[in-house]
Amino acid sequence: MSLTITCCHCGLIVPRNPRIKKGQQYCSAQACQNARIEFWRKKKRISSKSFRNKCKELDKNWHMKRPAHDYQREYRAKNPDYVVRNRELQKIRNKNNRQCLSTDIRKKIVKSNTLPRYPFDGDVYRIIPYRDKKIVKSNAFLVRMQLL
Repeated sequence: MSLTITCCHCGLIVPRNPRIKKGQQYCSAQACQNARIEFWRKKKRISSKSFRNKCKELDKNWHMKRPAHDYQREYRAKNPDYVVRNRELQKIRNKNNRQCLSTDIRKKIVKSNTLPRYPFDGDVYRIIPYRDKKIVKSNAFLVRMQLL
């Protein structure tokens, strides 16, 4: 058996750990061990339905305890440099998007799918995104609206 291995993550040639009898593929560096664990988790999620369900349940519980807006608020409080950088980048994005002067900038930061409040005569409508360099996701879909 070889006395050295080539780490699958960092690619370094390192001495083999004598306590691992066979199959060592990663060195003892923390980043490489994290990569090994993440690879194992991905493989386990694919192969084991019970593990996948357990992960989904844990994720669901975590999200219930930490709503997204709380998480974002905490992240911004802990990372003021991120807030400043994002604010400056947003100013640049807004400046670049001012090509059409009649468009209000606030309209560029919202979702572009809209449905009319009152549909007309059961016609078929095609809802398409407004192509004006939106910042947030925009989708298109077909709908049939009928008055009941």
